Amino acid sequence: MHYGPQKRTNPSSTLYSVDIQMLSQFPESKIRTQTVRDCHISKNKSIIPISDTHCVFGLTYTQRMVFFACKLQKMDVIETAGINPPKRAFSQTGLSFLKSDDLNSVLEELSTRFGFESKLIEDFEIYQRDNQLFIIPKAYLEHFPTLPFNALGLPPLGKCIKTAFEPSFEFVMRFGMTFQRNVWHIPADLQIPWLQGRDLHGVNLSPNCSYGIVAVKTEDNILIGAGKWSAQRLRNLLPHRFLIH
Repeated sequence: MHYGPQKRTNPSSTLYSVDIQMLSQFPESKIRTQTVRDCHISKNKSIIPISDTHCVFGLTYTQRMVFFACKLQKMDVIETAGINPPKRAFSQTGLSFLKSDDLNSVLEELSTRFGFESKLIEDFEIYQRDNQLFIIPKAYLEHFPTLPFNALGLPPLGKCIKTAFEPSFEFVMRFGMTFQRNVWHIPADLQIPWLQGRDLHGVNLSPNCSYGIVAVKTEDNILIGAGKWSAQRLRNLLPHRFLIH
């Protein structure tokens, strides 16, 4: 898809037109697009129709960000002679396989600190870039290692700080519901300040919590963030895009 700016029809939002080269190469009997109506998406304030012709629409993610989507349906066999898929050597990602000793240390830390079961990520491999750790699907590595990607839909695992491992906020939000330890059930009167991004001072966390990364849940066991606890201060790790005002 090639995005180009389109004349603004709404001063509060930026719209884009789309030129889909693939659609000009194949007749509708091979590939057809589906409209917003075909996708049974109700028209509300969160949807910005972009093009009925190419059936691209925007879903507002935040007040400043829009996620663009287009649904294509393959109707028949498509001849691919002379068409080469994009290709990139995996080495160009800068990722390297985590050494066995380091891998065992990371998994042991996750198990000891959170009661996290490594079987939840047994279909993934852990790779490293500088001090950052990532989980990569084994299926990708086996079948599509040269297919370029921006993201594989998985959270970064965390980072190594000197000799210590610290899980990422995204990893806690993805797997925190399975944690058995270092989970704090935040009192109801502190939930609004927490969701506004404030650090919490002078709080006494649960006996199962120790200094470092902590998953934060409501009394109803709903995961609402992660914090870093030290000296009776719980530093709020919620990204700005998640905050309420």
